[in-house]
Amino acid sequence: MGYQGLYSPGVNLHRSPFGGRNFEYYSEDPRLSGVMAAATVTGYRDGGVYAHLKHFAVNEQETNRQGVATWLNEQALRELYLRPFEIAIKDGDAQALMGSYNRIGARWSGGVAELNVGVLRDEWGFDGHVVTDFFFSNTMNVDQAIAAGMDLIESNTGDYPHEETLESTDGLIALRLSARHVL
Repeated sequence: MGYQGLYSPGVNLHRSPFGGRNFEYYSEDPRLSGVMAAATVTGYRDGGVYAHLKHFAVNEQETNRQGVATWLNEQALRELYLRPFEIAIKDGDAQALMGSYNRIGARWSGGVAELNVGVLRDEWGFDGHVVTDFFFSNTMNVDQAIAAGMDLIESNTGDYPHEETLESTDGLIALRLSARHVL
């Protein structure tokens, strides 16, 4: 198709010195992380490559990360953990994101429409595509992901939208939006 993409850069924060992905995230400072990510995205784009900012959002550990619950309030989420993504999207014109496995509170991050549509698309004006991290059907749900604004399911498990999604007006609208974002 003539397009290249990298699942990079990782722009979560160093929330703990034990974070399993700290080697791939820039820093504990949201502004510094965002500025560095924006520059990386711009460099990738200049080379003809899509940067997939990851892991959206609040990915904080590597071991047992499928379904881990991350607890924080909205103020900390917005001022700290979403800020690097926002800067990379607005200043670096990022066009692709990768979701995360974790739960924010009790909800899987890929199934939170308030995050993936409300903040990402409505507030920040993001018009690119969002892909799940590798899909595990025991902690993630395809229908929930599509309804919450995820566009691509990274999977080899054969998990597809259920008939209820494919036969409902809301489900078909969500699928059409996903296709638009990818194209």
